[in-house]
Amino acid sequence: MAGTVLVCLSGGSLGGEVSYLGIVCGLLCGFTYAFQFLFFAWWKDSYSTQALFAMTFLPAAAVLFFFTDFQPVTLKGVSGVLVLSLVSSYAAYYWYGQALRYLSTVQAAIIGNLEPVVGTWLSWWFWQEDFTVLGWLGCVLVLVSILILALKK
Repeated sequence: MAGTVLVCLSGGSLGGEVSYLGIVCGLLCGFTYAFQFLFFAWWKDSYSTQALFAMTFLPAAAVLFFFTDFQPVTLKGVSGVLVLSLVSSYAAYYWYGQALRYLSTVQAAIIGNLEPVVGTWLSWWFWQEDFTVLGWLGCVLVLVSILILALKK
């Protein structure tokens, strides 16, 4: 967790300035993401992976409905939504759900902390984001915790 905090406090392109709204949104996202672990762990023996994620994604889509500005549909837009839906959402969460059948909730939560590290690397690589030494130290701490978890088994 300390590694994730250091990544979040690194400032990125804000020039060392911390975005408190970004941190609050990240904490809310993390809380709801963590709730998925518990929800899935509780119901994984009763429902399929697809049914469990339908139960979590449909309420999320209902909330997002209120933030949507509907525009005319184009073929390019539909194809983009289909690719993102199938690759980034369905395929990714399907394999994530399958993995949760074999990992403990604690292991899955720790490995889930890899997400801010990958996001940091990608933003540094693609958009030349500037991270502080603390941000990079946070990435290292997250990776070390995952390595310790992997070697512990």
